[in-house]
Amino acid sequence: MTTKDDYTPEEWGRLLQAPVYVGFYVIMADPNLRGMIKELRALSKALESQLVPESARELVVSLVAEIREKSEGMKKLPGTEELSQGTPEEIRARVLDTLRGVTPLLENKAPSEEIAGFKKWLLSLALVVAEASKRGGFLGIGGVRVSEKEKAALAELDRVL
Repeated sequence: MTTKDDYTPEEWGRLLQAPVYVGFYVIMADPNLRGMIKELRALSKALESQLVPESARELVVSLVAEIREKSEGMKKLPGTEELSQGTPEEIRARVLDTLRGVTPLLENKAPSEEIAGFKKWLLSLALVVAEASKRGGFLGIGGVRVSEKEKAALAELDRVL
């Protein structure tokens, strides 16, 4: 199991961004104001409560503790400042670029079980975000829980991670 001490400040910063970025990637796949608010709340809540695979528990607990500290109790997620600049396509490209570096970073330091557990946790966060708000329908009737664009984003995250 790895901890913060096993990573350089730059590497740790990338790992801190990863859970926030997977959520934002899904949000940016099919953005709408009402849905984004629900999805951001779901991401904040999931960071605190989502089940963590035992193989990645130590790493995830350390990350979430620091995210909580930096975000003033999950009110302002770290790493989101740079996600507010640019078009949705530019933001998504930056997010994917950052996330592409997560697995190689972990492969140099963490055992394979921890890497698999961490990826599973990240993908579970993304799914929670995707399921947080219905799309389509009228007054909540007939909408879909996960849109086609969000499904595509989830598949892309699975490939990248």
